Amino acid sequence: MFLPVFLIYLASFITPLYHVRYAFTYSTPFYVLVGAGLASLWERWRLLAGLSLGVLVLFSGISLYNYHTDPRYASDDHRAAVEYLSAQWRPGDAILVNAGYAYTALLTYWDDASTAPWASIIWRGRLVDYPGRGAIEGSSTDEGTVVLQTGTIDGDPSLGWGEADSDFYAMSRAETEAALERLFADFERVWVYRIYDTVADPDGFVRGWLAEHGTQFEDQVFTGEAQLRVQGFLTGRDPQAGAGQPIDETLVDGSLRLVAATHLPPAVAAGGALDLALVWEVASPLDSMPPGEDPLLFAGLFDDSGRRWAQADERPLGTLYPVSAWPEGALVRVPLQVPLLPGTPPGRYRLEVGWYTFVDGQPVWLPWTSGERLVLGEVEVLAPRDWSVLPVPEVTYPAGVEVGDGVQFLGFDALLLQAYPGEVVHLDLYWQALHDMPEPGLVVLQLVDDSRHVLAEATGAPVGGRALFAGLEAGQVVRDPRSFTLPGDLAPGVYNLWLGRRGSGGGWLPVRRGPFPLGETCPLVTVRALGRPLDLTSPQVQEPVNAEFGAPGSDATIRLVGYDLQPPASNLQSRTPGLQLTLYWQALAPMVRNYKVFVHLVGEGGPSDIRAQADVYPYLPTMAWVPGEYLRDQVVVDLPGELAPGRYVLLMGVYDEATGERLLATAESGHPLGDDVLLQEFRLEE
Repeated sequence: MFLPVFLIYLASFITPLYHVRYAFTYSTPFYVLVGAGLASLWERWRLLAGLSLGVLVLFSGISLYNYHTDPRYASDDHRAAVEYLSAQWRPGDAILVNAGYAYTALLTYWDDASTAPWASIIWRGRLVDYPGRGAIEGSSTDEGTVVLQTGTIDGDPSLGWGEADSDFYAMSRAETEAALERLFADFERVWVYRIYDTVADPDGFVRGWLAEHGTQFEDQVFTGEAQLRVQGFLTGRDPQAGAGQPIDETLVDGSLRLVAATHLPPAVAAGGALDLALVWEVASPLDSMPPGEDPLLFAGLFDDSGRRWAQADERPLGTLYPVSAWPEGALVRVPLQVPLLPGTPPGRYRLEVGWYTFVDGQPVWLPWTSGERLVLGEVEVLAPRDWSVLPVPEVTYPAGVEVGDGVQFLGFDALLLQAYPGEVVHLDLYWQALHDMPEPGLVVLQLVDDSRHVLAEATGAPVGGRALFAGLEAGQVVRDPRSFTLPGDLAPGVYNLWLGRRGSGGGWLPVRRGPFPLGETCPLVTVRALGRPLDLTSPQVQEPVNAEFGAPGSDATIRLVGYDLQPPASNLQSRTPGLQLTLYWQALAPMVRNYKVFVHLVGEGGPSDIRAQADVYPYLPTMAWVPGEYLRDQVVVDLPGELAPGRYVLLMGVYDEATGERLLATAESGHPLGDDVLLQEFRLEE
């Protein structure tokens, strides 16, 4: 039983071989001796043998239970560490494995955690053998990662028998420092996969060098006896090195200035991810931000209609280097990754970035001079080489029916399936092509009651025509956002939403599940129309107007009863920050569109001399207004910082944002007022 341990002890005089775990080799003869002892007891004293066996099973069971449940005995969670590292890695990052012989765990889980081709490992080797970024052949370090393995600091040269390809090797402090300097000169960020480093570097030379020359921005500890951790360091490399697009945009509060942006790559395939890096200059101190309320950085892709297709929301860099810790005057490079879901249609998208924070639980944007978000440019989303290799999205409400030849309806997502009449129910439909160029057709959504009477219908091509069925490829998935408006006169209750497709000739395409036909349409989901109390009492207003609005050539549908104004125009001064109007409306007839309200403060140059304005939708969409009811809405007009003295006029009107067409106004006497109404005229004094 003791011979294997004794042999290991003797071998250690030749090479440092001994480790406590090697004692497991004596376990087989130990089990044989225990078994022989129990067998001998069973032959002589069966009661004692049974008690011995019971005690053995009991204590073994306790030991096994503790081994699998007690955190002190938990295995080092390499899978979670590598998954975290893969999610945080960005082009321009390197990975330093310290101690280097732990790289096998990294390689084992990296391919599972990071399936993206741009994150493949393009070079791996000893830290001291790192040739420099420009010497890596066959690929760019912007398109893959470099993994470097440390050795034992000032170790015995015989480590690993001195073989050039051994995981165990010795490296001097001088060559270690030179290699780390090359690494920091080539990469913006270095991730340290740290485990057993106290064995390979008992004096902590590598740890000390990284702390002295880098800025630590992250440190995540994972379960296990060895305290495995993933740490991130900014190297101090010029943040603008390789920046492809110079920018000069500053937030309105003057805190941060965007000086450069890099798109990596300039085009991306659906199902992949867009990598970009933004370089920020800290223009003013940020330490006034409350702890834990640092702003989040947003990047997203939008189509021509303003619909968001992809986004990333991150607290930049990491937990140890929040925005409030960025020193004034510093240049900080922030890499971002915007994942594109497989259902994103190929085409051009607008890339926008911005900052926001939370106030009372609600997101509030930190504005640019041009608005809430800054447009960086356009990104081309390409079709992948093979749609079938992309994962099929998991939908909240699966369907799995075929609608027409070659088109499968996977299901849909929806956050809320209830609304007031006149409001919109938002759904994301998911389609998949079963073969190339499936049968063309339009998507039809119908709202029906229990008697199958159609109350409302919406028809359109997928994604507004960006992904026609006839142009899809086999395996391609399309996310098709839909906004279904409930009729304004819909009575409160529960209704059914049905789905189908009409072909190019206008006829219904068949719906089936497998071999079983389902008819022309299939039930999608039930929708609840909410009820609300109606205000039928004429309000008291400060300034009566009684102007009626209606589309050209039609009867009036809206009446502006009047308004309240704060502060009153007589008290308006150049330092007044804004005007707050309370508008009082009465619905005269059902409306088939949701109209928007504009309020303009114009100068002496006439209606085109707009000095300030506000364009808002009423809090309750106009399609939900019930004829005869009164409604109240507020509009805030922000005034410029320096409003010159002079004569000003406050105008308002109603228009259809989709067409830009304004409703014509008529006075109470029947006199036409044009497409706007004069609310007040006043003079601003110095």
